[in-house]
This record gives sequence, C-alpha cells and structure tokens, in this order.
Amino acid sequence: MAVTLVLFVISILLFGYSFLRYRFLWQRGRIPNVFYYVFQVVLLGTLFVCFFFSQYITNDYLLWGVQLCCDIYLAVMLITPVFSFLRGAVRMLGKRRKWNNRIYRFFNHPTKISWIVLVITAVFGVFVFVYSQIPQVSEQTVMSKKSANIDEFSVVSVSDLHIGQHMAYKEVQAFFEQLESLQPDIVVFTGNLFSPKATASMREFTGGQLKRLLAKRPVYLVEGPNECGETEENMEAIREIGVRFLEDEMIELSEGIQFAAVRNRKDDKRKDVAYTLSLLDKSKPAIVCSYEDLSKEERQIADFDLFLQASANKKSWILPRQIQLTKMRFS
Repeated sequence: MAVTLVLFVISILLFGYSFLRYRFLWQRGRIPNVFYYVFQVVLLGTLFVCFFFSQYITNDYLLWGVQLCCDIYLAVMLITPVFSFLRGAVRMLGKRRKWNNRIYRFFNHPTKISWIVLVITAVFGVFVFVYSQIPQVSEQTVMSKKSANIDEFSVVSVSDLHIGQHMAYKEVQAFFEQLESLQPDIVVFTGNLFSPKATASMREFTGGQLKRLLAKRPVYLVEGPNECGETEENMEAIREIGVRFLEDEMIELSEGIQFAAVRNRKDDKRKDVAYTLSLLDKSKPAIVCSYEDLSKEERQIADFDLFLQASANKKSWILPRQIQLTKMRFS
C-alpha cells in the first residue's frame, strides 16, 4: 500500500511538471491557453475511460484507439521530466565549463529540445502499445530424474490476463490461437483470468475460445485475487465449459505426473499449504502451482519438479500477455 502511494505521488509530480513544460511550449506558439487546458482535459478524460470504462467499448478499433492515445499520453507525461533533467544537467555542466559549441547551444534552446522530447516520448508510447498487443512466449526446459509415462511433457502457463478490461475481442481470439499453436499437453491459467469488470458478452466469447482449447487438452485454472471475488455463478460457468478449477488439491495426470494447486492467500477457505503439498508422492514427478510464491519452509515440504507462479513474472502487470512454455523431460 505504501509503495503504491509513493508511486502515485511521484506520477502526480511528473504529470505536473510535464503539464507546465508543454504549456510553455504551447505559449511559444501564441495559442490561447484555454485551448491547451481543453486539450489536457480531453486527454485526461480518455485516460479515465481507458482505466475504468474500457470494458464497455465493444468496437475493437475504437478500443485500440483509446488505448493507443493513453499509452502515448502516459509516455509523454511521465518520461518528459527525465529528459528535462538530463537537459538541465548538460546546461549546468556547459555553463560551468563555459561551453559555446553547437551541441550546447542546441540544449540551451528553449523549444527545439522540447519538440524532440515530445516526438521521442510519443514514439515510445506507440512502441509500448504495439508491443503490449503481441503475446510474448518464453520457453524453458526442466529435467526431472523421476520417471513418467511420457518422455516429454509440455505445459503452458498464463497469468493476469484480466480479460474484459483492456483486451479487445480480436485480441482475445488471437491470444488463444497463439496458445493453440504451441500445442501444449496442458494449459494452466495461474490466476486472474477475467477482470471483475468483464461483461457477460466478453465472458461468453472467451468461453467459446476456451472450448476450442479444451478440444485437444485439459485446461486448469488456479485461484488468484480476482477468482476470490468472483460470484459462484461465474465460476460455475467456467466449470461448465470444462475448465478444471483447482482448490488446495492434488490430481494425477494420465501421464503419471502429479499436479497440485494452492489457493490464493486472500481466500479465507484456504487450507494450510503444508497439507496440500503433503499430498504429493516424492517418488513421482510433480508440478505445483500458486498465484503467490511459497516460503522457503513450504518449498522444503515437497520435492516438486516445476513450480508455476503468477507473480514470478514481474512483467505481467505491465505487459500482461506473457506466455510461459515449459518442456519437462524425464529419465
């Protein structure tokens, strides 16, 4: 909570500085300030809609437009102060050493550097938008000394999709097609599959994508913070599709691999982690999944081969379409 508050205050300060910096640039063009204020209000309104009401934008292209506008706006307002600090450092150094070359005069110009910074930060915002739309696949191979009914077993894990918040219908479809193209043996969603803001139509559409995925492999869902707050009706709808919702339990897959899942810490129904891990047979290969990390003591309870954890991927809250493909090989 304290970290969030600090980041919020820093963001406000950065926004305030950028607001004043670009107002100065606007005034150099001799355009009335009222137009600048209206422009800023429109951008802030777009940002507000993107964060709190994007689930109601049913047109994919309109949603992409709003997201692109917000990514550019955030990049410009948050990164501009960094460049301004560097400019100030160059000017101060040049003044002390009495520079008078072309580079120093360029940094000392009141508007040229501001226009260049505006373009650079806007381009960076476009890059963030484009990059965030593309699912990123990272691969790893895990060697197990235990034996299974199969030589190689592939697991795809995905976390923090928050479907229904910032993903358009076409993006959801493309994401599931990407999962399908990897041809995993199982798919595991390690928490926060849907956003609490997801509309009924988005849930129904995603259900159709899940059914396609389930046609060739089992799909599992492990509890994250959003699942804790889901209504029983929504969770039952996910189960009816065929997705197995694991809650403090261990199952054995047909390949002879054990799969254990731990509930989210926010769930008051959560059993002791030691109980869930004690269900594992140490002589058989095992996969353990949890939204949060396990403590050092909890890890020592069971000898598992693969741990799937949502918060292990620190990029998931910034670039949420991260796919982890793990290939397990057995002796």
